[in-house]
Amino acid sequence: KTALQLKAKYPGHFQLELSPTQEIPLDDMIKTMDAVRKAPSGQKFAFKDKNGKTVDTDLMFPETSFASLTGE
Repeated sequence: KTALQLKAKYPGHFQLELSPTQEIPLDDMIKTMDAVRKAPSGQKFAFKDKNGKTVDTDLMFPETSFASLTGE
């Protein structure tokens, strides 16, 4: 699935964990992290915050981390 599809399905989730292999260059990982941070073309996603208020945001996955970089 694409990042847009995942965000549309889970609009209230902002964390994404990447599991790159050792063959993926660091530059490609950084480009991926940048690409999933915000929606392209100002697309918005609606979700309910912790108070139940509907919020629109163009953020997709600003909290991106790596599952493992050790190659294990």
